[in-house]
Amino acid sequence: MNAEQFNARYPVGTPVFAYPGCRPEDDPNDNRRRIYIDGKGNAWISVCADEGTEWVVPVQPEAAVEQDVRDIADDTGSIREIGRCW
Repeated sequence: MNAEQFNARYPVGTPVFAYPGCRPEDDPNDNRRRIYIDGKGNAWISVCADEGTEWVVPVQPEAAVEQDVRDIADDTGSIREIGRCW
C-alpha cells in the first residue's frame, strides 16, 4: 500500500493502529530490529520478543531498562514503528 492508497482509505486525521506483525505487508521472516517513535518523540529499539510481548529500550547510551511497547503507547499516547535495523 502506498501513501495515496492509505490516505484514500484513512483520510488525514483518522485514528489508526498498525501493530508490528499485524499488517499484511509485514514479512514474518524479517528479523531486523524494529525502531519506534512514541507519542512524545522519544526513540525506542526492539531488543527481544517473548510470548507476544515485544521489549524495547530507549535509543540513548544509558538504555538499560526494557519496556513493553503497549505500556509506552499507554504512557505517551502512541507509538509508531519508523524503521528496522540489524
